[in-house]
Amino acid sequence: MSQYNPAENRDDILNALYQGDVTLDDAYRQLSEPPTPRLKRARFVRISIKLPNESRGINTLMQVLFALPIPIGFAKLFLKQAKKKAQTVIEKQAKKSIDLEDETALEDVNTKITEQTEQLKQLDEMYQLLRYAKGTRVFIDTNDAKIRIKI
Repeated sequence: MSQYNPAENRDDILNALYQGDVTLDDAYRQLSEPPTPRLKRARFVRISIKLPNESRGINTLMQVLFALPIPIGFAKLFLKQAKKKAQTVIEKQAKKSIDLEDETALEDVNTKITEQTEQLKQLDEMYQLLRYAKGTRVFIDTNDAKIRIKI
């Protein structure tokens, strides 16, 4: 990926204006826009899980399992596997819906397909987010668990 060089970009815009490739308004807009910031790539994911309803041993096990940061490649691998599983479930549900004649059963299958499709979209967004999410922190607090994720 090349570094952003404002002088080169400025010269290109002025040359395009001189040659008549862009209008004066477009050239002004391009010259006055601030450059888009370059996002930093994440390399590791740090996870902390506390289960208040579980025993001390389970919480200690969770601390030991997630003591070291996880390389982003492993996190992406797990997300890819989850996406494949969701896609497989969608395909199975679609085949099941073809064979069904009962209206209520068909509606249930279609609801499951919709839920799995939404989960697949979320997994895809998470996969894309992991690539350039350095510095992102996620806090999930429920009655069952307290999860901290730092990318």
